[in-house]
Amino acid sequence: MLASLYVDGNALCDLRGIEDLVQLRHLSANDNVLETIEHVAGLPLLQAVCFRRNRIRALDPLRSCPKLASVDVAHNDLRSRDALDAVTSLPNLEVLYFADGNPVAREIDGYRRVVVARARAIQWLDDARVDDDAHRLAHAYVFRGGVQGELQESLLIANERLIRERETHEAFPSACAFALRRFAVAVDDDAAPTADGAPSVDSVPFSARSHADANQSLPSPIA
Repeated sequence: MLASLYVDGNALCDLRGIEDLVQLRHLSANDNVLETIEHVAGLPLLQAVCFRRNRIRALDPLRSCPKLASVDVAHNDLRSRDALDAVTSLPNLEVLYFADGNPVAREIDGYRRVVVARARAIQWLDDARVDDDAHRLAHAYVFRGGVQGELQESLLIANERLIRERETHEAFPSACAFALRRFAVAVDDDAAPTADGAPSVDSVPFSARSHADANQSLPSPIA
């Protein structure tokens, strides 16, 4: 069964017939003239879609594709906040390209914070990575008082970072002492005498061993 389909640049106005490809996981339909993506609704295994540079106006069909992890809908005709709600509701969304070329992104105050706060699994948005701190700050902004909530969370993050740094600094002398003890034990083991009471060969410096070996190989002096 077909798992990947690439139909970029084919002047397609819809994706009629694709609903039968129930094993489809990756779909790329960039640079067409799509106005609707209704035919992708219900594809149970779909994980990644690319619809860049089309004329799409709604993204509701994506709600019925719960495995979607990557969505690229930049440069379309998305004007309603419902379109953004549709993609941010996807439980496994990790990568989203949305802002470029879509009017609705410019109309949403704090667009990036809103997306990150609602798409809890997202790791990359438009042109930048989304780390754990960004998730915390966005969630605080959207759900805990706007700028004031975000400021409080940023202070908390900074304090946690200072605590971690102090703990690392305090643990450093102990780590050094432990390493020195291990080194001392290793040196003592190397210098331990053999059964006849002589130092082990490994404990004799290489230069000394080489000199002794060289002397043994010299011929006896001629009387």
